[in-house]
Amino acid sequence: MRLGSYFFDERVVVDEIKKQGYKSVLLQLPDGIKRYASLVVDKVETETDARVMVSLDPCYGACDVPLCAAKTLGVDLVVQLGHLPIPNLRFPLPVLFVNVSSDGREEEAVKKAVKSLDGKRVGLVTTAQHIHKIPVMTRVLRENGFEPMVGKGDGRIAEDGQVLGCNVSTANSVSDMVDCFLFVGTGRFHPLAVAFATDKPVVAVNPFTLEVLKDEFQVEKNRLVRRRYGFITLAEDAEVFGVIVSVKPGQMRLRKALEVEEKLRKHGKRVYRLVADSVEPSVLKGFSDVQCLVSTACPRIAFDDALRFDVPLLTPFEVEVLVGEKSIEDYRFDIIP
Repeated sequence: MRLGSYFFDERVVVDEIKKQGYKSVLLQLPDGIKRYASLVVDKVETETDARVMVSLDPCYGACDVPLCAAKTLGVDLVVQLGHLPIPNLRFPLPVLFVNVSSDGREEEAVKKAVKSLDGKRVGLVTTAQHIHKIPVMTRVLRENGFEPMVGKGDGRIAEDGQVLGCNVSTANSVSDMVDCFLFVGTGRFHPLAVAFATDKPVVAVNPFTLEVLKDEFQVEKNRLVRRRYGFITLAEDAEVFGVIVSVKPGQMRLRKALEVEEKLRKHGKRVYRLVADSVEPSVLKGFSDVQCLVSTACPRIAFDDALRFDVPLLTPFEVEVLVGEKSIEDYRFDIIP
């Protein structure tokens, strides 16, 4: 089934519902393809006996399965379109992840990017939407005289070569063996995370616009570290901290939150444990005593949304810098294993 510039195999959903005899389904889609939800609902309800409800809440990834809604509604199955599963996550009810693949120009994109690559050994990384094109992309690299290397990830990664905003373990697994990395996908966050994690040159190419980025990531690394150090500096006089724990199943890091709390308490800080589903400024408005927040939820929150909060919002690593256990010179992205 085609969803704009993406497509997926709707038979996977239909066949699973028929096989298991599910009667009620909660359908979850990321915002980019939510407008096509009616097509999916009509297909499922026409070909099965199931009734489908559509979640209107934002969907940030496979980490964000609406378990509370599913339990309250009493559905038999949650179907999440648009993401690969996180293998090390377990759920108390059936969840079917159905990846949505891009209809981009990945082959043409790699051909354009090769002139920007350093060395001969290239680590190839991409996101779930383009993972089906890895064989094509590696072929193009070989045809142009490069030795492509596709790494294996840890328990959070479903496919070789896949990177998440919170996990670039596939890149780490081959970083000692490559001269540079090629990221095929959209946006700057994933390649920037690879650049921080591996300290190797990163080239990114957009398979839709064919835009190639290279030297920008070293500039962005330096700019981001300066910006984040500014937030750490703002937090130096804070005495009251709020450590945020997300209840999203793939973002909940209670153990990490307790570690952060212990570090802060050792340095005489007062700490409150805060729990939220979505970490938004609006849910923290009433908690005016807190002078600094630390997010153990999605690592992107601190980078993408920090300016929306009234107080500094730090990552767990930045707390270590704040209390003098780590140096800003060794800055690294927050990663969820």
